Amino acid sequence: MQTLLKNIIVAAILILMLSSVSALAAEVSMTVSEKEGYIRVEFASTEPSFIKEASVVQSYSLLKVTFPSEFTLKQNSSSKLIQKVSQKENSVFLNIDNLSVFNTSTQDTPPKFILEAYIKESVKNTEQKHGSISTIVIDPGHGGQETGLLFNVKSEGNIDLEFALGIADALKASKYKVVFTRNIDKYLSIDDRISPTYKLRGYLFISIHLSRANKCVIYTSKFPSSPTGTLNISGNDLYNTLYSQTAFLDTSKKLADTIGNTLKDGSGIDVRHLEMPITLLSSIYAPAIMIELPNEIGVNNNPERNKKIINLITQGIDKFVKE
Repeated sequence: MQTLLKNIIVAAILILMLSSVSALAAEVSMTVSEKEGYIRVEFASTEPSFIKEASVVQSYSLLKVTFPSEFTLKQNSSSKLIQKVSQKENSVFLNIDNLSVFNTSTQDTPPKFILEAYIKESVKNTEQKHGSISTIVIDPGHGGQETGLLFNVKSEGNIDLEFALGIADALKASKYKVVFTRNIDKYLSIDDRISPTYKLRGYLFISIHLSRANKCVIYTSKFPSSPTGTLNISGNDLYNTLYSQTAFLDTSKKLADTIGNTLKDGSGIDVRHLEMPITLLSSIYAPAIMIELPNEIGVNNNPERNKKIINLITQGIDKFVKE
């Protein structure tokens, strides 16, 4: 009986020791790369479960990366954009000043948890960088089963796409790089429209639609404000993706005014500028506007007029960038 008891105790001790050794053996290596305004952090491990069960939460400029159990952290590289890296139990803490938004993804072979973080620029810095803008994101509204307004021959979604393609050709001729949210007739969610912008820097976002009235309306984003006119947003919300546009409100208004004035002066079109809490625009981390072209464009197809409007919008974009 005593021998059996001793064997059970020894077995229990061995199990505990093996468990401890297994836990201690788990290692996570961290590799960091960066470019202006962007940090990529790769966490690699020989334990696939560490990758599959990893998660991230954000609090202001702090990212907390949590793994399923305790581990040994090995830092292969660092970044000047990360002020501090610390570890406590099964979490890694990354302090990143002016953190804006982040994305995560996983890789199976070899197992990796990938964190991409973007830095929030101040309004002053953004305004100083107009001249460095070289990429224009064109977002043709609607598409697929979401037709928008319907006309005798075409849907709004198809007309939006035709104008977007025309604007893109004119911009490319002026040496701009163009990125589309869609370049075919298909449905896109708001997330689909935002996602092409996540890895871009130094860009403008232009969404193309048609108005229900025979006038042009250019929208910029709007956020809650106090009676004094200051933004009425909590500090934590400023780092939420839905508030990405807060750093660009003034530059977006300037973009809207520049394009609007160019359209009005060059064609006589009635142009209005409105501020609206539009989710798509609010989530863009760059100067962003939505242009609703006059309803007459859908009612009466006039290739010569359409080409003129396309060229005027392109001229307005170019003027804004070069100012």
